[in-house]
Amino acid sequence: MKLLDIIFENKAAEALEQELRNQFNTDYIFVSMGAYNQDREDDDPLKGKGYGNVLIRQRSKVDNSVFEKIMKILQSKGFEIRQHYNDFDDDGDRYYYPKIDFNYKLS
Repeated sequence: MKLLDIIFENKAAEALEQELRNQFNTDYIFVSMGAYNQDREDDDPLKGKGYGNVLIRQRSKVDNSVFEKIMKILQSKGFEIRQHYNDFDDDGDRYYYPKIDFNYKLS
């Protein structure tokens, strides 16, 4: 991966994070993005794709309407939702926060 690609992913994640934080008036939303290794066969479904997640770092379930709105925003930007988990859990060892995992096409 080239340095410019890494910088682009960081800027894209920062921009999406700021957009979501502003829209939902919270500092508890965190976005990370990266790219799968592109040394893949042409028919590999992850070739030309990146990945990311939105983590809502609050110690409770996110209101369902807010969680759904976040997923719709991601989908409207062309992100493919892989999985989502709208619960908070403390297993005594670590916290599990509400999270949305997604893939996206690299440009």
